Amino acid sequence: MNSISRQATVSIEYAWLYRRSQEERQRFAALITSMEDAVIATDRKQRIILVNPAGAQLLEQDQDALEGKSIRSEIKSSALLSLFDKVAQEKQPLALQINWNQNKMLYVTMSPVGDMGQVAVIQDITALKAYQAMQLAAEKEKTAQVRATFERYMSPALVDRALSEQGLIEERKRRKV
Repeated sequence: MNSISRQATVSIEYAWLYRRSQEERQRFAALITSMEDAVIATDRKQRIILVNPAGAQLLEQDQDALEGKSIRSEIKSSALLSLFDKVAQEKQPLALQINWNQNKMLYVTMSPVGDMGQVAVIQDITALKAYQAMQLAAEKEKTAQVRATFERYMSPALVDRALSEQGLIEERKRRKV
């Protein structure tokens, strides 16, 4: 009777743990699915074990069709593949900006998951890079305008010095030149 009651207790505990693990798995799947960033997880043999909809869209494949496939057959970017290899060898998280299909800029953060594989979170930073380029162009234009204005009254060498020293123009002090 003791043996049967212990087996029943163990069976109930296993059923409870199984139910709890299923609930955790569903929560995790909901979290990953709702992410806007692409997520790709691999096993230690670098086969895709998890990919969210954003990751499938990035790889231009069906989400279900990707699972179980080798990353080498599905990812054409040598930079991304070398990042997977490097994380697998060094067992250290890494981050890298890469060009993707010559029209996108991606920021990839990749981490090892124990001895089980890697997880990559991939953000599309194309719009951010375009914004930064616009800011840089506006800054250069402003500097060119300031240079043109000051070159009317000062020598080019003095203008170069004024523009190279941060805050020299904003100080508004009288100086002998």
